[in-house]
Amino acid sequence: MQTKAIAGLAYALDVAALRHEIISENIANIHTPKYRRKDIQFEETLQQALGQSQRLQLVGTNEKHIGARLSTGPLVQEVRTKIRQDGNNVDLEYENATLAKNTLYYQAVSTVLTSHLKMLGAAITEGRR
Repeated sequence: MQTKAIAGLAYALDVAALRHEIISENIANIHTPKYRRKDIQFEETLQQALGQSQRLQLVGTNEKHIGARLSTGPLVQEVRTKIRQDGNNVDLEYENATLAKNTLYYQAVSTVLTSHLKMLGAAITEGRR
């Protein structure tokens, strides 16, 4: 039970970090003609991973990874939204709001994971006494 919780929280942190990189890339390319903003479908990916076997599976990004099914992880997609005349569809206000939301999410998950690990550490320490 504890391992599943830790694995789920670690996965959530990894995907939130990836989403941060993608949002940063979108913002950096706001003036690049024909650039299309990208995003990942984190919530759907996590639900799918948990729904398949009630535990997260090892995912590889290279065929040489041992014991892992090959996948690229969360699906990074181009998002179809209103396109400007230069072919770019990045909206700075939306990206900044999404970045702020993702930052809060990362901090919340990090806090939960930290307190979970502290509880486990306390249980181990008190168990030795």
